[in-house]
Amino acid sequence: MVHEIAAAAAEGDQALAEAGLRAARRLTGADGVTLLRWRDGYALVRARLGQGVQRLHRRPPEGAGHLGRWPIAVVSLDGRNDLVVTRRQDDPFDDNDLEALRAVAALLRQAPAPPAALAGLPDLAGRLLSSTSVDEVLAAVVGAVAELAQAEIAGVMLCDPEGTSSCAGWSATGRSRAPACGPGRARG
Repeated sequence: MVHEIAAAAAEGDQALAEAGLRAARRLTGADGVTLLRWRDGYALVRARLGQGVQRLHRRPPEGAGHLGRWPIAVVSLDGRNDLVVTRRQDDPFDDNDLEALRAVAALLRQAPAPPAALAGLPDLAGRLLSSTSVDEVLAAVVGAVAELAQAEIAGVMLCDPEGTSSCAGWSATGRSRAPACGPGRARG
C-alpha cells in the first residue's frame, strides 16, 4: 500500500488520490470513499470510489458518526481536504477504522507534491487581469498562495507611502474568505 501511494504520487494528483481511496477502502471495509475539497463553504469531489458521498451541505466533524442512517468516518488531510468513508449497512466505523484512515491521510500528506500543484496559476492570472477590485485581487493572490503553501490561512500586509500599515487577510480554508481587516481599521 505504501509503495502504491508513493508510485501514484509520481504520476500526479489524480493517481495519488485514487491510490489513497483504494487504500482507505481496503483498510476500513468501506462501501464508498470520497476525497473532498472545501472551497468557499462548498464541497468539491476531487475523487470518489464506490458509493461515496456525492453532496454535503456542510463540513462534517472529524471522526466516526452517521450521515443520515449510514455510517460515516471523516479524517481531515489539511484545512481544505477531507477523506470520507461510508458504509451502506448499519455497521459503524470504530477506532481501528479511524486509525487506518488517519494512516492513509498521513501517507497522502507526505507524498511528494507533483508539478500539478502549479496548475491553478493560469486561473489566478485570469482572475488578476479581469478584476478592477483591489479586494478581489488580494483575495485571489492570498488564496493562491495559501493553496500552494497548503496553509489554512494567509494574509497580506499593505503599507502606504507614510509607512503606516493595515492588513488585508483572508481565510483560505474554504470556510470563509472575508477580509480580516481593512485600511486603517480593524475588522472582526
